[in-house]
Amino acid sequence: MTTSHTRLPKRNAATASLRILALTLVTVVSTACAGVGVIEKNGRNERSEKVEAATTSPTIAHVDGHRISAQEVDARIKQDLFEEEFGRENQASALYDARKAAAGALVDEYLLERAAGLRGVSPEDWVEEQLAALPPVSDEEVAAFFEEHRERIGQGVEYQAASQRIRTFLEHQRVDQIQEQLRAEAEVRFVLPRRRFEVAASGPSLGPDDAPITIVEFSDYQCPFCARAEPTLKELLARYPTQIRIFYRHLPLSFHPLALGAAKAAVCADDQDHFWAYHDLLFVNQKKLERDDLLGYARVLDLDVARFDACVDDEATALRVQEDFDAARSLGATGTPAFFINGIMLTGAQPVSAFESVIDEELLRLQPGS
Repeated sequence: MTTSHTRLPKRNAATASLRILALTLVTVVSTACAGVGVIEKNGRNERSEKVEAATTSPTIAHVDGHRISAQEVDARIKQDLFEEEFGRENQASALYDARKAAAGALVDEYLLERAAGLRGVSPEDWVEEQLAALPPVSDEEVAAFFEEHRERIGQGVEYQAASQRIRTFLEHQRVDQIQEQLRAEAEVRFVLPRRRFEVAASGPSLGPDDAPITIVEFSDYQCPFCARAEPTLKELLARYPTQIRIFYRHLPLSFHPLALGAAKAAVCADDQDHFWAYHDLLFVNQKKLERDDLLGYARVLDLDVARFDACVDDEATALRVQEDFDAARSLGATGTPAFFINGIMLTGAQPVSAFESVIDEELLRLQPGS
């Protein structure tokens, strides 16, 4: 077994990138979120430590006798890069993911160093010992991997050309498996706080009234990403039939000229107890949201069309949509779709797994004794 297989676990490229991002950005962004309060730390305060660091940092610029340090410049660069990469809306969730990845890496490093220390060897040698105790990667494993991932490998790639790379990959995966076993044998608990917003759970909803998880969705009927999120929400309701309740609130964006009319029409359908059926018709027919189309969907659902038509023009209906719009903007939700899971913000047409991660954490947090 060569020493190239004994590199310390790095999980995967994405995790490694997040780890680096967390270690470089966590101080900058957490300061922006926490405000200007002074936090005591080991008898000193963080503000004085930052002043001291800025004083010893090289000078980048002078302005009327005031110096701007390299530390200040680097902090601004990191913040700008963070916002450019994730957007202002996603900063909280991106920072959380980066922190969790970094914390996970530090947990793994600690467990590995502890195990190696008990043997009186280096972490690299301990990993080498564990790998040596495992049987070699078999030809059958390599062939099975090739068949399972043939499309990603490429149809024109022959097995013989790819087999050695696959074998090396599977050998490196064993390092991850050893690390996962260390975690399984330890008591590991992450207690990272998430940023929570106070969000009114109002409007039409799906799910039981006593569900422990409330998802408030701000959406736009002309937004293609909102339409893409609809099957995800239905899947979540199927997976968590008693645990989640979803509320729909309106956020018609100004550059979607038909979104406001569709939102008002949905409010009027709700007045006749047909919100969700009408809501589904709007997303299925996103390219047909003119006034005549909206009236046509009311007829399809056997609504009182005269009442519906008057409701769409009623100023009170516009005010109801405006209330949702203002609420979204006050929360920092400027794009759609935007979701608040027990107040935790998640934006965009995220995969089911992104919602599950937050929902499962919340269910665990809400358990008695947690």
